[in-house]
Amino acid sequence: MKLLIGDKSNELLNVVYEFLSTSNKGAVIWLDGHDIINELVVDDEIASNQSQVKVNWWYRGIHITPERTTGVLNQLGCFDPSLFHEFAESDREFAQSEFNSYLLFALNEFRNVLNPAWGSALSGYCQSLPYQWAWVQRHARQIRVPGACFSTYKHVPNDFRFGSNIIVSNNPFNVMNWKIGFPTSIATDEHYLWYERPRGKPFVITAIDNNKWIQPLGGSMNCSRALEDVSQLCHALMEHFHIRLAEILFFYDEYANQYTFGSIRPYIEAGHIPGDRTSEFLKLISVALDGSPL
Repeated sequence: MKLLIGDKSNELLNVVYEFLSTSNKGAVIWLDGHDIINELVVDDEIASNQSQVKVNWWYRGIHITPERTTGVLNQLGCFDPSLFHEFAESDREFAQSEFNSYLLFALNEFRNVLNPAWGSALSGYCQSLPYQWAWVQRHARQIRVPGACFSTYKHVPNDFRFGSNIIVSNNPFNVMNWKIGFPTSIATDEHYLWYERPRGKPFVITAIDNNKWIQPLGGSMNCSRALEDVSQLCHALMEHFHIRLAEILFFYDEYANQYTFGSIRPYIEAGHIPGDRTSEFLKLISVALDGSPL
């Protein structure tokens, strides 16, 4: 049995589910947040010696256990707060926290998860942008990171306040924000993350374990060379953050022959997989969920 966890509108999960369902390689179960909160029956058992809890789930008559499951493709991220509206308002935050805590435990009982729950995150955790940049600075000195500072509007250096390529973010954990400019409104006394959008052409590396694909996000480039140049850093980042599936953003300035690391996140967008490599990607996902080494 293969288990997919994530939103039913997720394009990647839809593509993977269709591929696995037509491959005749065993049952494929797909649970989203609504299914987990409203339909999943949890019937866990405590071992006779009380040393272990055995995860036992039932979903629409199907028995799901770690032993019956060869692999889990986990892209849940977090529970939508709207799923808890049936709880009393005063209990909603507590209920969401309890469901989150239980799933953190339960997912770690499955032996083959892409991506495993880590820290307080249900599907991998890659820290904030400043943390990522600091780590790359220490471990890959040949690759730049964006110039950045954390400051109020009143005290930010002029290079950031008046720079032409500066991004101002009120959420340093938003690794997808690369649009130059300010938030809709900015408070002069609140702290923001100010950072530069690097020069050069952006490209994304999609990675599953040791397998990687490159997708330029604008303009042509020498993809095979770029993939070779950043591959070692991609592997080191995934190992550091304990993830097996990731997207890593880079920028390449061809005039300076310089790579700049942008960000890493524990999710994949279907649109960032090169069209001519989709079949290869899906076959590798299937192999990974079978529990076979890639």
